Amino acid sequence: MPGAMLDTWRQVAAAHSTGFPFLLMVQICIVLLAGILLELFLRKKLRTTYAFAATPPVDGVIYKLMHIGLGILLEGFLLLSFVGITFGLYILIFPEKGIVATIASNYLIGAYYFRTLLFILTIFLSPGRSFLRVLPFTDSVSRSLFVWSSSLCAVEIFLARSGIILKKSGADEAVLLAIVGLIIVSTTGMLLSLIMQKRRRVTDALCPSSAELKPLPLICQFAPYWQLPVLLFLFCTTLFWEIRVLDSGKIHFGKIIIGLLAIPVFLSFDIWGRKLLQIVLTKSSPRGQSQGSLLGIMCSEKYTQRIQSVYRALLLALLIFFFLGLFRIDVALGRMFTAGVLSSILIITLIYLAWQFFTGWVDRRIREEMPDDEDADEGGKGGSRRGTLLLLLRKFVLVLLFVVASISILSALGVNIAPLIAGAGILGLAVSFGAQSLVTDIFSGIFFLIDDAFRVGDYIDTGSAKGLVEHISLRAVRLRHHRGMVQTVPFGKIGTVVNFSRDYIIMKLDFRVKYDTDVDKVRKIVKRIYNELLQDTELGPKLIGKLKSQGVRQMDDSAMIMRIKFTTPPGEQFVMRKEILMRLQEAFGENNIEFAHRNVTVYMPPEDNEKDSTDKKSIQRPSKEMIRGAATAAMLNNEENATPSTENDR
Repeated sequence: MPGAMLDTWRQVAAAHSTGFPFLLMVQICIVLLAGILLELFLRKKLRTTYAFAATPPVDGVIYKLMHIGLGILLEGFLLLSFVGITFGLYILIFPEKGIVATIASNYLIGAYYFRTLLFILTIFLSPGRSFLRVLPFTDSVSRSLFVWSSSLCAVEIFLARSGIILKKSGADEAVLLAIVGLIIVSTTGMLLSLIMQKRRRVTDALCPSSAELKPLPLICQFAPYWQLPVLLFLFCTTLFWEIRVLDSGKIHFGKIIIGLLAIPVFLSFDIWGRKLLQIVLTKSSPRGQSQGSLLGIMCSEKYTQRIQSVYRALLLALLIFFFLGLFRIDVALGRMFTAGVLSSILIITLIYLAWQFFTGWVDRRIREEMPDDEDADEGGKGGSRRGTLLLLLRKFVLVLLFVVASISILSALGVNIAPLIAGAGILGLAVSFGAQSLVTDIFSGIFFLIDDAFRVGDYIDTGSAKGLVEHISLRAVRLRHHRGMVQTVPFGKIGTVVNFSRDYIIMKLDFRVKYDTDVDKVRKIVKRIYNELLQDTELGPKLIGKLKSQGVRQMDDSAMIMRIKFTTPPGEQFVMRKEILMRLQEAFGENNIEFAHRNVTVYMPPEDNEKDSTDKKSIQRPSKEMIRGAATAAMLNNEENATPSTENDR
């Protein structure tokens, strides 16, 4: 090996323009240093964005994944910047061909490999920013693993690229085998040292005393002895590596590095996959869900752990088949399993993340659009058309994502989905003929929504039912009566819709006063009340139009019926009615104006003293009880025949 290195050194001295091979190494270091300085400069400029990405949000796992994604984008941008500046300087400084170009290009490619590995290690370990760390390790563990892994990768990449340079410069086959031996020994030695130093920490990580996801009892029993199968795996891998090198003469360094990096990747899939499963099952279980139902059984803690165990078993099998495929050990079952299961897991993850992002955006918009106060007495403030359409859009997107996920998973598993799609079309046609009333309800609902006849939050009267629109489905609308009852009305049964929650409401109030009441004085009192209401900061904005006195509406037997009217936004008319009636009563009391009550006056004829005593004896005078009974009967008759002017009079 020293002789081969000396021959390469002489070739560089003969080919380099200065004749000093040492200057070639200086030039390579200058190119790499320029990339490092540019990366440090950009990292300083982006420190505000990094601080935002590293700040934990208020929400849970989904928004943490969004921040991790932002951190990955920033690290990817820095990686591309490093590659761009170093590649540009390489083109300017070094020649296109020759031993100098071979050495410079190989070490530059090695630097790219090392920087890419640092990018991957930063994503999984993130020693400086704990929130952006994919693997749930402490700061000390992450920093230690980062230093060990980066050091191992740096040594192995340097040795591997040096071997490639010696091979291209004409070195003997024994030199290459010696370098491969150095790579195998150094890799095995550093991994062995790492395993023995960190065995206690790994044991604590496998079976922690307190954790969000409780490990299985079998894992806790296995945890103190985890290093034994790992050392056996390391020995078998090293032996297999050496055999493949002697058999093929190739280093196979890249496959070993990919295999080592696959372990933290699959560990991340395990941790985050189980967390997502727990979130999905927890959100799927409504409060008070019966344990006897299928959904309640699936969302119970016992079955949640079983589902997570099945997921881990599938992930472990996928890891085994991945290693077999990496070293060209072809297993048909493994190839099919790896392709199908990995694609299915990826599809489910992407679909779920898309659904969570979409529902998060829809829920925020619905909270902004929907009315806060739903306490309405035969009326309401009204809802938002955008909010109503967002509720229906959420259901449509849920069904669409479910269908897309099902078809994609079946296709990934090798199922021919063309007959399924054709069968679904025929089944849909048969259902449409057999359920005509259902189709009528659906199409009626679509046209009601197109016409914007009502929205969620509106108070409507459909003729057969009335109430606050609480929910709109594809087939029916659910109304909450102001007394609390829930009424479900199919769209096909709705005729004329009276909406009490659009634009404005005009309310008219009738009251009875005596015949001697000054009508002009009442008008001035109403005007004064209106001015007082306008000055009120809380009640003033609730009046759209003027509070007007419409004078005498009707002359009754015992009173004058007067009317006032006002206009308010929907839902505010009841508050204004209560306030106006209270102020009107107080103002009438201050001005000695009395409300008229219903009464019946009975006139009795005077006694005739000039009649003779015989006539007086023949005429019987009515008693007080008879007079009181006649008056009561007349009053009741008068009330029954009276036509009520408003529903309040009823």
